[in-house]
Amino acid sequence: MNIKLFVLVIFFILVTGCITQRIYEGEERNSEELSVILSATHNSLFGALRWGGTLHILRVDETDLTTFPCCLFEVLPGKHTIYVGLYHDSGPMPFYWYSNKSTITFDTEAGKKYIVYYRSKDESYFITEKESGKVIYDQAGLSN
Repeated sequence: MNIKLFVLVIFFILVTGCITQRIYEGEERNSEELSVILSATHNSLFGALRWGGTLHILRVDETDLTTFPCCLFEVLPGKHTIYVGLYHDSGPMPFYWYSNKSTITFDTEAGKKYIVYYRSKDESYFITEKESGKVIYDQAGLSN
């Protein structure tokens, strides 16, 4: 393999940093039958700069994701509970912590994507449906 191509592929993986993870049992389904949940950090390169930490989804329903928390998650439509937090690290040392952790329960629909955001001014989370931008959950009860 060409070394430049190899480096480019590795760079792309590191920059995007996420893959789609299936959070349901059974056979693989097509995207029109599923809902997708993702963090705003994945949706925006500058999310971590705005909040002082990277928004991680740490658990979806009963699936613990702390070993690989920043991804797109495919789920079956319906009610889901996610556990989220802002990830911080201390530089080159392997020390990290989560702040502003919260549990959120909301409903999803087939064929739709949902983005989880953190609002630093009131330290709360909200969720929008990606295509319409409609807020479907707002922890602080504010309109965005």
